[in-house]
Amino acid sequence: MISENIENVKGLVSRLLSDEIFANMLLYSLEVKNAYLTEVSGKMNKEFFDSSEEAGAEEYIRWSDIRELFFQSIKGSRLPLKFKIVLLADSLLIEKIGEAAEIQNASGNIASLGVNIYYDRNGLSITSGTSLKLFTMDKSVEKCWDEWVRKNIVG
Repeated sequence: MISENIENVKGLVSRLLSDEIFANMLLYSLEVKNAYLTEVSGKMNKEFFDSSEEAGAEEYIRWSDIRELFFQSIKGSRLPLKFKIVLLADSLLIEKIGEAAEIQNASGNIASLGVNIYYDRNGLSITSGTSLKLFTMDKSVEKCWDEWVRKNIVG
């Protein structure tokens, strides 16, 4: 797990709204507090779709499908009081991190790889996290995920 403070808040928010690195991640939750509170659960409502193919295999919606709502909730002349975004790696990224960590059956052994993005009037921070489906003393998945987050998100 890493926790990094980000100096360039505007730059990271701009990347959240346009960068493909974020677009393919999955939204676990979103909270924006300004004049009102916006809370979004990223859990996909599969019954909304006509077919399982249309809904896709992921349990959560892609960030690219919700980032316009995020933009609409933060735009204006005043900064929000706070926002919190919890993003998860999709199944392809989990496999990639699993391969880098030399983990067999990554999708079966890695429950989630997450990134918490938290902003308040004191600044913006990014925290990474891993959750495995099995107990192990091996920290290779965590190390690979932290390295990926530092390289692709923190910068």
